[in-house]
This record gives sequence, structure tokens and C-alpha cells, in this order.
Amino acid sequence: LLNSLAVAAVATMAGIIYVVDRLRPWQGEMNQVIQGGVENVNPWLVWDPLLAGIVVGACQIPSILSSGGSFGMSSGWVIPSYFFASLIDSNVDENAPYLKKYVYSIFANWQLLTAIGAIIGSYISSTLFPTPTLSSQALQFQRSAGLSDFIGGFLLLVGARIGGGCTSGHGLSGIGLISTSSVVSVASMFLGGMATRALLTLM
Repeated sequence: LLNSLAVAAVATMAGIIYVVDRLRPWQGEMNQVIQGGVENVNPWLVWDPLLAGIVVGACQIPSILSSGGSFGMSSGWVIPSYFFASLIDSNVDENAPYLKKYVYSIFANWQLLTAIGAIIGSYISSTLFPTPTLSSQALQFQRSAGLSDFIGGFLLLVGARIGGGCTSGHGLSGIGLISTSSVVSVASMFLGGMATRALLTLM
């Protein structure tokens, strides 16, 4: 029964993606972001979302085979939090058992390596393939990184741990496993993002 549900879920999602892409092609949206359009950009810089999704989904395979857990990142950041906490609290094992349990978890350590790899990979990608020139529409939302970005990232991480997963854990893994909590979490993420965009536009 579960296998049948999984196949049905995949078929449904594939159908939705196809219909949405036909009604609103991804190239049209990217042409609003990139000056000159995607046709004039190195194809390695702009991927078809369907192809990118397949590649990211395939990352589940080494994750499950090596750690027994699905793809994600937020659990891994608990490990450096443990070591930071240990600098100011010598009894962190007793006072913060939540942090301790992740330090010796193969799954959490794998997620930390995944997160570090994403950072390194992003740097290599941006070095080898410089960012294309953005359109004036996209530039109005671009600004220098500052304290607000750090606070925003910190709050995102706290929210991910409260919610039991991040966009990778819930969006990529949880949705694939037809997890109710992941469906609710991802829907909330999108609604929050749309509400924030609407608020910023008004401001």
C-alpha cells in the first residue's frame, strides 16, 4: 500500500510540475532576473528546475546508504552549537542533553559534512562560473550582507530545529516520504516567503 501511495504521489507531483511549467515556463521567470535572458548565459549557470530536482533527489542515495538517514542539513549545525556551548559551560552534557545526543550521531555528522560541502561547492561554483549580470528588477532586492542577514539565518536555523527539519529535510526528504508534518512545514515555508515578499514590496 505504501509503495502504491509513493508511486501515486510521485506521479501526481510530476504532473503538477509539468502543468505549471507549461503554463508558466521557468525560462520566462529567469529572464526577469538575468539581464539579456537565459539564452545568453552559460548553461552551467542556469539549470532546468526539473533536472536540478532529479540531481538533488539522487543525493538521497549516498545519504541513506552511508548514514541510514535521509538528506538534510539542520541537524548537523547542532554539533558546532555543542562545542560553542562547551566553551562557556563545562557541564554541557548534563545541562544540554539535546546537544549531546547529536554530537555522537552518525546521521548528524553526515548532515554537517553535507552543509560544509554545500558551502564549499557554492564557493567553487561562484569562482568557476561568475554570477550573470542581474536585471534592474532583481538588483532592487540586492544589498550588502550585514547583521540583519546573520540574525535572519540564525532565526531560520532555530526555526528548523523547532520544526524538526529544514527546507532540505522537510522539502526534499519529508515530502518524498509523504510525511504529513513535512507537507505542513513546506506549505508554511512558502506561505511565509510569499507573505514576506508582499510585505517588502509594500515597504
